[in-house]
Amino acid sequence: MCVLGGAAGQAEPARPVGFVEQGDLLGVERLMDAGGYAHGYSVTKGYWNDLEQTAMVIDSDGWMHSGDLAVFDERGFCNIVGRVKDMIIRGGENIYPKEIEDYLHRHPRIQDVQVFGVPDRQLGEQICAWVVPNNPEG
Repeated sequence: MCVLGGAAGQAEPARPVGFVEQGDLLGVERLMDAGGYAHGYSVTKGYWNDLEQTAMVIDSDGWMHSGDLAVFDERGFCNIVGRVKDMIIRGGENIYPKEIEDYLHRHPRIQDVQVFGVPDRQLGEQICAWVVPNNPEG
């Protein structure tokens, strides 16, 4: 795998990967929702002593379903942009925390941020963000 401008890179020949297209999520035309599949010598055989969890992520053909959301460019470089399991469902709307985190990281006074869902009686979930400020002194 090689790195290009923050991208995860291209798949190596000995490690095939695949993604199942789920449409125009996050407004990105080339976004693929993975049940991201990976196969090869570097993929785990399963969870230690947990056949049930293993069966949830590794199919009968040995393909691991990662749950990654990824964008591919025209050269085949992959950029992981989130995870299916991290999705917040707020009033029926699917919200991906990484999209909000990436937006907030652009602010010069934010060092780090973590976005997650919290329970809400009316909408199911609300968005919550923990923010670590840059230079809290001023």
